[in-house]
This record gives sequence, C-alpha cells and structure tokens, in this order.
Amino acid sequence: MYTRKILYDIGGCVVKEKFSWYLNSSPEEADKNWSTATLTVDTNVLLDLYRYHNSTRDKILSAIESFSPRIWISNQACEEFFSNRKKVILDSEKIFKDASSKLSEIHTNLINEVAQLKGFRLIPRSVIDEFEKQISSLFHNTQNNIVDIKNSYPKYMIEDPILLRISNIFDRKVGNAFKEEGKRRFENKIPPGFKDDSKPDERGYGDFLLWSEVINYAKSESVPVILITSEQKEDWWEQKSGKTIGPRLELIKEFHDKSKQNIYIYQTLHFLELVAKKSGEEIAPSVVEEIKEVNRQRKRDLSDQAVNATQTIHDNCDCYYQSGVLSINLSRKLVLMTGSGSFEPEMNSVPHVKVVLLSKPEGCPPVHVAAGTGTNFDFNVHIRALTRNTHLPAGDYVVEYSAECSDEKSGAENKL
Repeated sequence: MYTRKILYDIGGCVVKEKFSWYLNSSPEEADKNWSTATLTVDTNVLLDLYRYHNSTRDKILSAIESFSPRIWISNQACEEFFSNRKKVILDSEKIFKDASSKLSEIHTNLINEVAQLKGFRLIPRSVIDEFEKQISSLFHNTQNNIVDIKNSYPKYMIEDPILLRISNIFDRKVGNAFKEEGKRRFENKIPPGFKDDSKPDERGYGDFLLWSEVINYAKSESVPVILITSEQKEDWWEQKSGKTIGPRLELIKEFHDKSKQNIYIYQTLHFLELVAKKSGEEIAPSVVEEIKEVNRQRKRDLSDQAVNATQTIHDNCDCYYQSGVLSINLSRKLVLMTGSGSFEPEMNSVPHVKVVLLSKPEGCPPVHVAAGTGTNFDFNVHIRALTRNTHLPAGDYVVEYSAECSDEKSGAENKL
C-alpha cells in the first residue's frame, strides 16, 4: 500500500529535521516523554512552599516526589534558594503584621465614616453608639484571632520540615555551577532572564545560569527534561493579547539545538493538573485558588509601590512608652495614604498613639492626619486632604508619633 509523504524537501532543507524541535513538542510527544524525562524545578517553586498552606505544599512536594528517581536540580536554583529562603520566611511572617495593619486601617476609616452619622440629629445617638460599639468589638475580636494564628504559625527559622523534605528529595541530585556569557545575553535581551535586568551584579543572570545548567544536564545525560517554574515574565512565555500561550519558541529551539533533547516547561498549577490527571485524582479547589493567589501576589510585589515608609525610633523607648519619626514617601498621587510603623520592643498592651505632621510636599492642601492601631507591635498613620476626593501630591511627608500604654504607671511601679 502506498503512503504519500506529507513532509517534503523544501529549498534543500528537510522540514522535519530542521524544525524537529517544534514538531517533537506536540502533546503526543510530551505524553510519551512524561515517563522518561527528568524533572527539575526553578527557585521560586521551592521558595513558594513557604507561602502555601500545608495541603497545597504537600500536594506540590508529593507531585515532585512522584518522579523519583528521575529528579535533578541545578546548582543555581539551590544557591538562589538558600540565598532567599530566610527573607521569604520573614516576608511570610510579615503577612500577619500587614493583615493587622490593613484591619486597623479599615477600622479607622469606618469609625471616621460613622462619626458623620452623628450629624443626622433625628437618628437617636444611642443607635449610632451601639453600631460603633459593635464595629469596635468585631475589630478587636478579629485582631485577636490574627494574633492567635500568628502565634501558632511554624517557626521555620528554628525548625524547618520544608527544608528537610527538599534536602531529602534532591539529595545527591544537584548540578554543577555554570557561569558564562550572561552579560552578553543580558545586553542583547536574549531570554531567559532579560526581565531581571534591575537586579544588580550576577543575580541578574540567575535565569540564564539555571537555563544553561539544565541544557548541559540534558546533553550529558541524553534525556528530555520537564522544568517546573513559577516565572510568569515574558522572557519565559509567549504572550499574545494579554494571554500566555506557551513557552517562548526560541527557548525550545535553543534547548533542542544545544542538547538534542526536548524540554517541557510547565507552571506550577499546570504541572499539578497534569500529575492529577495521569493519576486519576482531583485537585482541591482550595489548592488551585491558593496557587493562583500566590501568583497574583507575586505580580503585585513586582509592581511599583506608591507608599514607602522609613521609621526612626527615639532612644529610651520601652514597652510602656515609645516615640519616633515616620518618613513617608508618596511616589504618585493618592486620595488616602497610609504608612506603617512598628513598636520596638513590643508594647505591654495596645497603646494610644498620637501623631503630628512635621512637613509635607510643597503645594499640598490642608490635610487630616490620624493614627490607628489594634495591636501592641505596629501602627498605621493615615493622611488625607481635608477636602473630600482631593488628591495628595507625590513627595515626602514626615510625621512625629508617640505611643503610650494606659497601664504605663502601674507597669513602671511593677518594675521597681
């Protein structure tokens, strides 16, 4: 039986051979290589484990472990992991402080709005007072819940089961460092990594170094590779009309040209979906939503922050009285601005905070400055124009603050 050839020799080049890097990236080929490819991950996949709840974290680690012994990790990913691990842990713990600060901001704004209800004289004052009382009660209960959750959160700096599990997974499966050509690729915007050009020195070459190690591994071991990444930048992914349609083709081509192997690049959620599908399981909606939320947070962190606060704490502060200066830089116009500070050491109880505006940008309209706190470890300073819906100009705002516990006197007596 005669079967007609589909691929022809065009212009002296055989299409199938010249574009095998593309043709072999079909879903059928990827499915075939799933059982033979070596799995590797980038740095953020590991760092994100500290950002997830236990159920999501265990799902990801179990999916990675399912590829054992076909697991390997680049030296670059390990170096970046250990360099950034402590910061990520501290940032994760800071979430509790940020949540508490945001709750304080909401409470302050809501109380200010409630105050306006008192101007409606036909409404009995007792009705408004009861409403305000219920708001304050709900606020304090929620703040206490946040503190309880914070206190029960694992102390990863002391005992770290995540680090232990990662170490066991990749034990004796770490690559060798690769440090060449990064500067040239950076300057010529060759992916991956050119979107990291704001990072100083060698840290900006991280993606390229990882990429080079993976290529060398595939070439030396003669195996296809599955790379799991949390990266969403355009130097890794083809983006059209605001949608990600797949890995950049030049990456797939470069990998094949240099290693003669195929690479399959998946984001974390897609990887979990594939593992679940092949094992006949389902992913809990909470796991899906948490991974998406961490990705959204990463995008927010990469965007410019409008408010940046720097704190100077005066000498002789203790757990009963503290004072200092909060310098707040506003990078773009806002109607309401909030800067956050912390109490060091933590105060004996929730203090009363007073604030005075020392300076503001030239041309700034008259403003209202208020402080809010519902904790003994941080506070917020809220600044808005006296005229409603008027924008504050960009620039530097300097606020002096003082915080005093109502039990300062009794506390001082107890120390004697």
